[in-house]
Amino acid sequence: MLGEENNLMVFPNPSNGIFSINHNNNKPQTIEIFNIVGAKIYSATNNVKSKYDIDISQYPKGIYFVKVYDEDGDHTEKIVVQ
Repeated sequence: MLGEENNLMVFPNPSNGIFSINHNNNKPQTIEIFNIVGAKIYSATNNVKSKYDIDISQYPKGIYFVKVYDEDGDHTEKIVVQ
């Protein structure tokens, strides 16, 4: 679904592995992060916070995918860790 309900922002991007997710809907969400080969490296539940801070700095530099699920579906953004 496209539109303002699904406005997902991942910043800063690129990052050093510490970044924030901003999602403008006020619904519980599941946040998962996958590496470039599709292995899940992070999973958390965000209970209605619009900003959620994540630290994956212990993982290697590279490209990761942030996937946010809520009752309306899912949205994916790419994050580059330098």
